[in-house]
Amino acid sequence: MFVRGEEIRALREERGYTLQELARRANLSLSYLSEIERGSKQPSLRTIDKIARALNVSKHRLLRGDTARA
Repeated sequence: MFVRGEEIRALREERGYTLQELARRANLSLSYLSEIERGSKQPSLRTIDKIARALNVSKHRLLRGDTARA
């Protein structure tokens, strides 16, 4: 499974959070959260859970199940 960074960004913007605000709410570094949103980092399930709780959504909403990459 892969994190949907674009979904995290869309949800963050929909809630009016800055990147810094979401990083604080999720207890993550700003740079790490930025990399997740851009798709350059694949976080652990624990980190995904932190982001989901900070955004008040199911962690499944932040994941995509297609594990095959061409």
